[in-house]
This record gives sequence, structure tokens and C-alpha cells, in this order.
Amino acid sequence: MILRFRKITRYFLFLSDLLLINGSVWWCRRLTAGSIGEDAFIRYTLLLNLLWVVLVLIRDRYQSVTFVNVSKTSFRLLFTHFLLLITVIYLFDREDIPRSFIVVHYLLLSCLILGFRYIYIYVYRRYSLFKYDKRRVVIIGNGEMSYKAASYLGRPDSGYEFVGVFNDVDDPKNRLPMLGKKSDCIDYCVRHNVKEIFSTLMPETSEDFREMINRAEQECIRVKFLPDFKMIFARDVNLSIDNDLLMIRFRDEQLEKFENRIIKRAFDLGFTIILLVTILWWLIPLLSLLVMCTSGSPVFFIQRRSGRDGRVFDCYKFRTMRMNPEADEKAVEFNDPRLTRFGAFLRRTSLDELPQFFNVIKGDMSVVGPRPHMIRHTREYSSIISRYMVRHFLKPGITGWAQTNGFRGDITGNRMEERVKKDIWYIENWSFLLDIQIILKTIRLMFTGDKHAW
Repeated sequence: MILRFRKITRYFLFLSDLLLINGSVWWCRRLTAGSIGEDAFIRYTLLLNLLWVVLVLIRDRYQSVTFVNVSKTSFRLLFTHFLLLITVIYLFDREDIPRSFIVVHYLLLSCLILGFRYIYIYVYRRYSLFKYDKRRVVIIGNGEMSYKAASYLGRPDSGYEFVGVFNDVDDPKNRLPMLGKKSDCIDYCVRHNVKEIFSTLMPETSEDFREMINRAEQECIRVKFLPDFKMIFARDVNLSIDNDLLMIRFRDEQLEKFENRIIKRAFDLGFTIILLVTILWWLIPLLSLLVMCTSGSPVFFIQRRSGRDGRVFDCYKFRTMRMNPEADEKAVEFNDPRLTRFGAFLRRTSLDELPQFFNVIKGDMSVVGPRPHMIRHTREYSSIISRYMVRHFLKPGITGWAQTNGFRGDITGNRMEERVKKDIWYIENWSFLLDIQIILKTIRLMFTGDKHAW
């Protein structure tokens, strides 16, 4: 029952959020004595609701039932919603929506949503402690997977009441309550109203086991299997079902989801356009003139680099070195004599990367992602670092997780391997807020300096 109850509460919370959004904006308008006009109020309210629905559809935010997880997901949802709201209003230049009204309303909305969430968790946790609301379950089998399953099933908020284990082998190290042998399982479940069986043994184990599963279904008892893939793979795996095909993946890539790719691409274009109309329209010509005055032409350095799926593209940068035949083969080193004085400044402040925003517009690059490497480095390191090419599953970025965590510049020793690990971590843990965090950290490093930037 509690699993169905949890699904119902998701819809309940979603509808409650919409009521709080619309109620808070109406209340805020009354508190601010009509500071916003009727037409602007209607547009603002519709935009609030539309963005909230889109964010919830992209990722279910109502699964957690712990204070810590709900706090995290709620803050992320509110912060992302606020950023999108401000971005849309800024892009469409809606001066009829007062900024003070937005700030007051969002403070009110945040307090209401977070307060309602905490009340919900308190009620939910009290409700889920009653045993008659839980589904009684047992486990067949022994070993590490049984302990993991029992640990989860025994939690107060799991929705289950874990009873014990059935196993033919008496393990003296067993830490779980033993209820009998496998052959005793169904009779026990019928007598004690156990409605689900979790098995760490697979149905192909024996004919008797398959017959036991058939009998369980005759008694309306569900049987679920817990395969231990770590017995097969020496790493974490992810499962997905596509057209009735069970697929095993070595990593969970958030940007494999179409909606996430749309969000990332929309942010790339929106962020780039905002920079172009506010800063880059005058900064790029100014830096171009300074490069021309200090070291002559050409102003831009165009280099072939490895992009998504290993495709080669032309990467744009401000030229920071004197013209030399090693530019496409030899990476820049600390105190490299090929650097011009102004070029060294551009590299320290990362301003030499600004032309790559044109790569973003073309679709060759993203604002955030693994940094693109020289073709020679791709050939060299792909042969000596086992997962090097995984970093090419995404578009390369102007800045990245590795670069903002100390792995920029030097590629000697094991630093390239550590850089690759950071890039793969980013691929597996991407989120919109992570991109924002990386961008903010990049801006901070531009002003405070990065000892690895040369």
C-alpha cells in the first residue's frame, strides 16, 4: 500500500506546488499594493507555471522522503526555476515586470514550498512507521547482495517490512534472521501474509526453484530477482530497457537523454548570445587589436582538434605564440619561450579562449565539457590510457570540470590520466547546476589566477 501511497503523494505534491505558486504570486501582488500591472501579472504567472511543469517533467523531483534529499532537490528545483525565469525575462526585455516584485515573490514562494515539503516529510515518515501499511517481504539466498537488500528493505521509509532469509546453506557468518530452507519459503509466506519474495538466486539455478516460482505466483506472491553484476563486472553498471531489450551500460550518461541535450544546447546558445551582446561584441575586437599591435598577424590561431565521437573540427583561439612550426605538435610548457608577452597574459586569464564561443554557435563545442586536445595527443594518449576516448562522448567545452579542479596546463606524468578521470566523472554526473558551478568557478579563477594556467 505504501508504494501506491508514495505515487499518489507525487501527484499531490505537484498539484500543491502549483497551488503554492499561484497563491503566492496573488498574495505577493496584494502585499506590494499592485506594483505589477494586470497584463504583466498574467504573463508572469503563466511563465512561472510553464517553467515549473517543464522542470518537473524533465526530472521527477518528488521521490525522496528524507530531510536531506528533499532539501537538496527542492533547492535545486527552486534555483533552476529562478535562473530560467530571470533568463527568459531578460531575453525578452520585460521591463513591465518589476525586479523587486520577482525577488519578494521568490522569497515568499521558497519559504512556502520548503515549509510544505518539511511538513509533508514529517507526516509521511510518521505514517510509514505503521506496520500495517508496509508490504512484508523475505529474501531467498545469502551473501553480500542479500545483506544490501536487507539493509534497504529494513529501512523505515522503504515501504517494506523485512522478515528474514531462506537459504539451504547454513552460513555461520550470516547476520540476517534465518527462517528456513528454500523449500519452506512458500508455505511460510502463505501462513504469515508475506506478499513479496526477493531472490539473489536466478531462476535457471534448478528446476525445483522454477517450480517454486510458479507456486508463488499461484498464491499471488510476487517474486523479484536481485542479480549481483559485480560478480560479472568489476565496476558499477546501469540497466535500461529499450523496446523490451534489457541493456547493460557501464555508465549512466545524463546527456544521452534527449531533454537534457536540449537543455544544454539551449543554455549554450543563450549564454553565448548574452555574452555576445553584452561583452564580446567589444572585447573580442579590442583583444584582436592588441594582438595585432603586439605581435602582428594573424590574430587568430586555428587548430584541428578532436571533438565529439572523435570528429575533427577547427578550434578558434587568440594567437598567443610567435609563429613556429611546432604549434600543432608541441603543447605549451611553463615559461615557454614561444609565448609573446601579451599572449602569456591572455593564457593566464583564459581570455585566449573567447573566440571558441563561435565554435559553440557552430555546434562544435559546448560552454562546459572536456577540453579539446590536439590530434597528436588524442592518438598518443588513446593508446596508453584505457578510457581516454570516453571523454569524447560529449562535445568539448571552453571550460571543464578538470580545468577548474587543478588539471590544466601540465600533461606530464599521471596528470593526463587524472584529467581524463575528471572528464569521465563530469560525463556521468552532468547536471545544469553543475555547469553553472563550473562557469562561476572559471570566472573566479580568471580574476584570482590559476597556477596551472600557462
